[in-house]
Amino acid sequence: MEITDTFALRWYGLAYLAGFIVGYFGLKWLARKGLWVVQPEKVADFVAYAAIFGVFLGGRLGYVLLYMIPENGVGYVWDHPLVILQVWKGGMSSHGGIVGLTIFTYFY
Repeated sequence: MEITDTFALRWYGLAYLAGFIVGYFGLKWLARKGLWVVQPEKVADFVAYAAIFGVFLGGRLGYVLLYMIPENGVGYVWDHPLVILQVWKGGMSSHGGIVGLTIFTYFY
């Protein structure tokens, strides 16, 4: 759905948002029951950091490593490092996000 000429809501963005909201309430419930190691008052911090460092960073790095480099070569990414941050010129990989989230959770 186009909001302005430069901003639009996409289904995958809404799916990420829904996942973070469901994850927050699910983890909060588990924490209150004592079934998770994170304290209930720290769940919001965990979800926010997991979203940034696990899902988004892992998903983008997964895309760069698994799709951008094989397609364009390492030299392209090396010569244009800011392309790593340009999510509108590519995307994120779900498997990169899963790996990133797993690594983040392990170290949290």
